[in-house]
Amino acid sequence: MACRRPITAEVVADAFNQSLTAIKTMAEQVDELHSTLQGVRLEPQTAQHVQNSLAKALELTEELSEGIDRSLVSVERLFNKARSHIRDRIIQAQEDERHQLARDIHDGPAQAMANLVMRMEICERLLAANRPEVMQELRQIKMLVKESLREVRHIIFDLHFTALDTLGLVPGLQRYFENVQEREGDIIRFRVKGTVQELPQTMSVALFRMIQEAVTNARKHAQASEIQVELGFGDDHVSASIKDDGIGFDVHLVEEARAQSQSFGLVGMCERAALLGGEVSVESQLNVGTTVKIHLPMPREE
Repeated sequence: MACRRPITAEVVADAFNQSLTAIKTMAEQVDELHSTLQGVRLEPQTAQHVQNSLAKALELTEELSEGIDRSLVSVERLFNKARSHIRDRIIQAQEDERHQLARDIHDGPAQAMANLVMRMEICERLLAANRPEVMQELRQIKMLVKESLREVRHIIFDLHFTALDTLGLVPGLQRYFENVQEREGDIIRFRVKGTVQELPQTMSVALFRMIQEAVTNARKHAQASEIQVELGFGDDHVSASIKDDGIGFDVHLVEEARAQSQSFGLVGMCERAALLGGEVSVESQLNVGTTVKIHLPMPREE
């Protein structure tokens, strides 16, 4: 299963520009041939035939040029529509992340706070009755507060990982994996292939978030004993592979969910990759594991 890389505006524009250049060159060659033939003495019938052919060629090149101009207008209109679609998808992705955050808070700290209120009410009744069990309840409340604080800190940590800004992508990923292993006990093996290259900040953030999402999915849903993350740098691309030995899943079902925008994690990864001209693919087999592959082209130097 793959999120295919879109045809970018630059690719289409280059193709049109090349076609337009070729037509202009053809017209110049026809004009040059016409000028050359002006000084050549030909039979009247032959000269007329040549003149008609040149006129037809010039007419054809003009029609082609006008057709390309019209096509460029249509393409520009399509790109404006695509830009609007991308903007809408970004907004939707932001909303999906907010919904996910709301679910995380509801299932974690919010539930703990509700339990905390209930236990405080129990303490009130025990205190009113001068019961000795009140101390045990207070200890339980203290533990709940500590656990809630820990969960809130984890959410904040995942939302804004400051080490990425200060250390860069590779050390930032290393620090993140170490933190996850320390607090959750998951085994994450990380390695880098190729010569590390400095990436634009937006690209580093997007790649970090995609890897983070894939690792989170493996931790929460795959029941994996080990997760392997590989980051690779090539001359014209950067790639990542996130592989687990978990329970796996039916790729076709996930593909259907993604098509209906129900698989928020995968949709978010695909959207981030597409905005950078890249792609995401997923391979999975039941009771064997899952591999998520990310491929992003290096930005072209201006």
